[in-house]
Amino acid sequence: MTSLSPGRGRRVRRLLLSGIAALMLVAAPLVSAPSAEAAGALVTDPVQYVHTLAGTQGSTNSFPGPAMPFGMVQFSPDTAGGGNVQSTNGPTGAGYKYDQKYVIGYGMTHASQGCGMGGDFPILPTSYDDLTATGNTQAPWAQKLALDRTSHPETGEAGYYKATARDTSTMNGTTAAGRLITTELSASTRAGIARFTFPADTPRPKVFLRTNQTAWSTSSYDSEMTIDPATGLVTARALVGNFCRKGEQHDIYYALRFDQPWKVFGTWADGQAAEAGRTHVSTASNSQTGGYFTFPDGTQTITARTAVSYTSAANAVLNLGTEMPNGRGFDDVRRANAAAWNADLGKVQVSAPVQGQSEDYLKTFYTSLYHSLTHPATFSDVNGDYIGFETKPKVHNVSEHPGAGHRRRVQYSMFSDWDTYRNLVSFQAAVFPDQASDIAQSLVNAARQMGSFPRWTVANGSTDQMNGDSVGPLLAFTWEFGARDWDVDEALDIMIDNIVGDKAGKPTGGTNTGAGGAGGMTNVRLPIMERPGADYYNRYHYAPQVRPFQEDHMVTGASYTLEYSVDDFSVATLAAERGRAKTAKKFYDRAQYWQNLWNPTANGIQPRDLGGRFPDNADPNQQYPASFGYRGNVYDLGQQGFEEGNAEQYVWMVPDNLAGLTKAMGGKSAAVQRLDTFLSTGLTRGADVGVPYMNLDNEPDFGVPWIYNYLGRPDRTSEVVDEITQSLFGYQPSGSEPGNDDLGALANYYVWAALGMYPESSGSSVVTFNAPMFDRSVVHLGNGHTLTINADGAQTDRDHQAPDGHKYINAVSVNGTSTSKSWLDWGRLSRNTTIDVSLGSTPNAWGRSDTDLPPSWQSGSKPVALNVSTVGSPTPGAVVLRPGSAGTAQLDVQRIGSAARGFDVSVTTSNRGIAAAHVPAQSFDANGRAHVRLSFTVDAHLTSGYYDATVKVTSGGVSTSDKAVLRVVRPGSIEAGRTVTGTALYDALKGSFDGGSGVTWSGGNGTNMGDNTTTDTYDRRRLASVGLAPGAVKHFTADGVPLTVIWPTAPAGFPEATQPAAGQTITLDRPAARFSLVGASYTGATTVQASLRITNGTHTDTVTYPVAFSNWTQPPDAGDGTLQPQYGNSVVARMPHRLAPETAGDAGASVFATKPYVAPKGWKVTSITFPADGTGQRIFAVAG
Repeated sequence: MTSLSPGRGRRVRRLLLSGIAALMLVAAPLVSAPSAEAAGALVTDPVQYVHTLAGTQGSTNSFPGPAMPFGMVQFSPDTAGGGNVQSTNGPTGAGYKYDQKYVIGYGMTHASQGCGMGGDFPILPTSYDDLTATGNTQAPWAQKLALDRTSHPETGEAGYYKATARDTSTMNGTTAAGRLITTELSASTRAGIARFTFPADTPRPKVFLRTNQTAWSTSSYDSEMTIDPATGLVTARALVGNFCRKGEQHDIYYALRFDQPWKVFGTWADGQAAEAGRTHVSTASNSQTGGYFTFPDGTQTITARTAVSYTSAANAVLNLGTEMPNGRGFDDVRRANAAAWNADLGKVQVSAPVQGQSEDYLKTFYTSLYHSLTHPATFSDVNGDYIGFETKPKVHNVSEHPGAGHRRRVQYSMFSDWDTYRNLVSFQAAVFPDQASDIAQSLVNAARQMGSFPRWTVANGSTDQMNGDSVGPLLAFTWEFGARDWDVDEALDIMIDNIVGDKAGKPTGGTNTGAGGAGGMTNVRLPIMERPGADYYNRYHYAPQVRPFQEDHMVTGASYTLEYSVDDFSVATLAAERGRAKTAKKFYDRAQYWQNLWNPTANGIQPRDLGGRFPDNADPNQQYPASFGYRGNVYDLGQQGFEEGNAEQYVWMVPDNLAGLTKAMGGKSAAVQRLDTFLSTGLTRGADVGVPYMNLDNEPDFGVPWIYNYLGRPDRTSEVVDEITQSLFGYQPSGSEPGNDDLGALANYYVWAALGMYPESSGSSVVTFNAPMFDRSVVHLGNGHTLTINADGAQTDRDHQAPDGHKYINAVSVNGTSTSKSWLDWGRLSRNTTIDVSLGSTPNAWGRSDTDLPPSWQSGSKPVALNVSTVGSPTPGAVVLRPGSAGTAQLDVQRIGSAARGFDVSVTTSNRGIAAAHVPAQSFDANGRAHVRLSFTVDAHLTSGYYDATVKVTSGGVSTSDKAVLRVVRPGSIEAGRTVTGTALYDALKGSFDGGSGVTWSGGNGTNMGDNTTTDTYDRRRLASVGLAPGAVKHFTADGVPLTVIWPTAPAGFPEATQPAAGQTITLDRPAARFSLVGASYTGATTVQASLRITNGTHTDTVTYPVAFSNWTQPPDAGDGTLQPQYGNSVVARMPHRLAPETAGDAGASVFATKPYVAPKGWKVTSITFPADGTGQRIFAVAG
């Protein structure tokens, strides 16, 4: 039990150099102090090494207060930097920052993620006495305590927190004499206990309770509080939420008793003065609400017992009475908590230090293990009740679905699934199978209640935070690592129905359905569904850049595709385990959909738009050009198409088919070189675009170091893991982890690495090796067996910083049988298993053979990836050709699943006017790549517009096809002048008919859905519904003249309109006796005096032609119906709605035809010339 001073808890060399060890202060322990033990001994009292203040400074976002393993309550301080404490208390998910001075309360619920959550019902000891004040700093709810960590360091250990702070409250300008108040906290699973110690001369010591206060970036929507002076019982309720600004809401209930009788009590509400004796207050907003309790003069110790429930106030009282009865003393609770942690931490024993060895590794290890077991959090009450996930939630009981042998379950919540599926779930399943089984069953229960599995749950709500469908690998890992007491078949049925069944891509209901974000930056809030965009994904076999794949920072189609590939592999794994062979085969094939995003032109993973286009920028590590795809609501973090990361950081996230990824990269040698470069500039380079390097402060790169094992370079795996564990982890407030702990995901990363293995393949039972950190580790598995890992010399060399220490694996044996394989099937640990690892100072041939590599699943792999490159094209995404000419394009091919040395290419076009030349048989180069020249010849009379080419590559008897967009442009034609994208799809808002002013667009639910190139625009689907689909022929009458128009053939996202420029001449594809322009104005009615060139075949002439368009939103549907277009325009089509910003309203949109010109008999119009710019005009087509 050690009090912590500031410092970076990195490996011993840093600690000794900084002198931090000399600053450590020892408080009176209730647990035994650490001591050196005999060589070969294992740690038997691990709780002594836990430092709960670790990770409370910087980005790790840990909380220092006490909690039980998987507890409902995390009783912990919340801090502020200073000033008005009603403002946010800092950008931390845990509510506490070690470098902040002021404590604003001790709240009941906390977690270690990036977005704020919890901090509910904070209580604060104080001697403040001006209870009628209401000012920003004078009011009771604004009071705080000032920590003085230099003179009074905090203590943070498993089950116990202590802080001594000065009362800073002021009364009429006078501070409260700077009295020192000591707070001690401990907790049971659903309850907390606080002991406040005041100086003997404190007049009227008090405790404040705030019912509306929550942690940073969350909101309290309403709250209430009731005090029963007859029984001394205090109850409260608050409606809280808005986790990550997603709008989720949930009720939480509270109960409080004091061991000492109060003298006076009172309450305040809605920010008004406190009123003595008032027993009930409530507010329907986030206004300040709470109460105070005044104790007799000279009271030195006040003990508060608290509990929460998510079901009811009565259950909060029940939790309090059951777990924190009056006869249970503070020290009793503290001892019981420490004992529970000692038992659970003791399931992983490592070598104790011998005399002279440092204990720092043990502190880091057991602190990391501690953080691996705080979440998910208990959600059911002591009687088994919990609130369900229905749209109108019902109270359920765990007895509805008991465990095997009628084992009583616990319902859990707080699933940071996107983070924890990568490692934490497998560890918890292997060591704590009962809890892991109940966690899995909790998810099944939620899915049964709401119709689909929730994503990133808080209480009984699905926040849908982060992308992917991470319940798949979470459940698969749970099963594969030994936790199997849950309804796996029902889980499979629900997942499959939401992925490929009737529910795919459809909202399923559930708590918080349709909620909108509140406060600060408003994020996307789409209807709840397990797999967003499943309908698109099933149709395209990748996640295109469309609205359903919007996440916090932008549309993230590429990372969605990578996540869904992992998720589908996990479904396949579970299906295979349950004997569903056809389903398993289907999902194993779907697990290869990541290959549809492999762009051989860029040699990497890139997003694609609805038309299948890749970005055209030559450097794939830079942000993609505005011409590519729909960006969505852009918040500056990461690269377009990727969630909190960039293309190079995500390219490695193919954990289940790293052999296929290796082939795509050009083979093992090329992949090793690329991986070396990726790791060459540091380990935590951040998620920004243009920084294509390792970023271990976020989860997508977690498995990167072990990829070397799949490349036959286990030496590099051990080198990188060694650097990570020595430089990025520790046990001090700063530097304990490289990023957000994310409910134990990052802490558990260290635990696996220290043991010498990692669950690389998501959803499988494969673990792959690295050099262990300890001489000996014993894991007491949940199946009753042990896993012992012996690595003599690992600890000694590390402790003495041996420059050529034993960090390379030279040999491995399992139960006495030698193996050169760099991996192990965890599923075979059905008996006591001993792994002996022989370490050396230099690498040898161990693990380098192809037969030694960990397995990859390649069923369903594409033989090749291909792309017709349009880099440098004048029309991004299209191959531009001219009528009557030949043109070329480059086809880039990369071998992935094929073993053949060569391939054949065939090209067919959508129009016989474009002929593709024969392509002879081709060969791959040494890296499995090829660049093929495609040649096209265009008929001289072919109409300008967009066409398709289907390119088929056959290798090893298996074919892969893709489409290329061909744009035929006759010089001087209207097609040549089409540079404006004036239409868009609702789900892919890439169009700016009104000029792209930078106004963002909203999807109608208060959510910013646009980007800086998308504003008012025509809806392509509505255009199609009135006869203006791409290439459609529409007949209409203008001013009594029958006309025909062919609507532009441009696919979505390509330019299809022209804005007239001074001196521009548009030559008609065919001379016409009747002439009209089809388009509209976006700046109000505008006129340009153009000239028409006409001919009778012998002579030519020019006539003046006024080009005048009405505003595209006129005439509106509203009014008396008599409004008509201006300038003699005729309405070609009218739509009641357009894609418009909320601030602009939605008056619908029209497409107009200018007043037609009818040439004299025998004469025809051949061209039109604009002497001046047609500002604000958009011309789609010529009608004749």
